[in-house]
Amino acid sequence: LTPEEAQRWIEIGAEMGYERSTTESEVDEETGETEDEVYEERTSTNAWCERKCQQDPVSQQIFKRLEDLTGIPMVNSEQVQLLNYVKGQHYVTHHDYLEYEEEAISGPRILTVFMYLSDVEEGGETRFDYFDDKAMVKPKVGRVVLWPSVLDEDPFAIDERTDHEAMPIISGQKFAANCWFHQRDLTRGRELDC
Repeated sequence: LTPEEAQRWIEIGAEMGYERSTTESEVDEETGETEDEVYEERTSTNAWCERKCQQDPVSQQIFKRLEDLTGIPMVNSEQVQLLNYVKGQHYVTHHDYLEYEEEAISGPRILTVFMYLSDVEEGGETRFDYFDDKAMVKPKVGRVVLWPSVLDEDPFAIDERTDHEAMPIISGQKFAANCWFHQRDLTRGRELDC
């Protein structure tokens, strides 16, 4: 991302209003529904790239490049999540794969594209625990990291190597964006309300 593109997404997030990040609950077996829950291990705030954001010319440029980078159409992506972390905020080790999505028309998340929208003075790295040296990616405006949620040989099997953690901000502020791609078109499922 260019610094101008990153700044535009920070501005859009502020216009939409960052709210406390949540995590989806386990699926209720009676209703088949999940609920958003505040989770003490995830302390960031976020905004969702919805209509106004999606129609923004800068967003359109970024979406085109995401399609070119991944070879996956944006209709297979959830709404981009715009993130904001301030001093002390973090997200403990977790995985982006959600088992209950295996039965969805769109299938589970298969790929995460994580975009850094700002530099951070200290802290805020993305850490991958699988690797012996605990691979860490330092936030830098424009930097993009992608990782699979599933195995190539089995697109319904979680890739355990990509458990990751957002390290606490020690000094400064971190802005970032998540783009989660699924196996198939997400818009069709929304149209059918399933």
